[in-house]
Amino acid sequence: MSGSNDLEKQRELRFAEIEAIRKRGHDAHMAYRGLSATFSSMAIRSALLLNGGAMFAGLAFIGALARSDSEESVAGGFIAASVCFIFGIATAALAAFMAYENYEAQSDHEQCTSHKDVLNMSVKFFPEDHKNGMDKVDADNKHWDKEIDFHENKIVKTQRWAIRYGIASYLFFIAACIIVGETMATA
Repeated sequence: MSGSNDLEKQRELRFAEIEAIRKRGHDAHMAYRGLSATFSSMAIRSALLLNGGAMFAGLAFIGALARSDSEESVAGGFIAASVCFIFGIATAALAAFMAYENYEAQSDHEQCTSHKDVLNMSVKFFPEDHKNGMDKVDADNKHWDKEIDFHENKIVKTQRWAIRYGIASYLFFIAACIIVGETMATA
């Protein structure tokens, strides 16, 4: 009877370990989802701030245009700066989207890793349950390996694109500021 109780206790401990792995994966997945939502909110706020900055720059241009003798040069500077601001906002939005996709890929990667860990722990702790189904276990492991590789590649690609778009956004913003400064100086 005590041998049966020990076996049952071991089985319960193994189930608890598997559940802990599953919960860790779920918690990480939910944390990444929360980060995605937070980042999206911050990106929207940043876009609004940039738009507001561009509006103030436009107001400064209109003021300079009203005081200027050379309306054509100020109008040309206004158009050039506006184009730079628009491209800056667009690339900032693309950077935010790529960062969001990166968080999603990290979340999916963590979830796939957790599923694979649970599967392998189940096989390790309960081999008697998988005696006749090892082909399915192998197929499931291959499936999770493919999913994990896919998400790892997506993580790297989205990080690179987010950085590129972020740098481009700042460069457009700097170019617009330089155009505004030069136009204001010549007005």
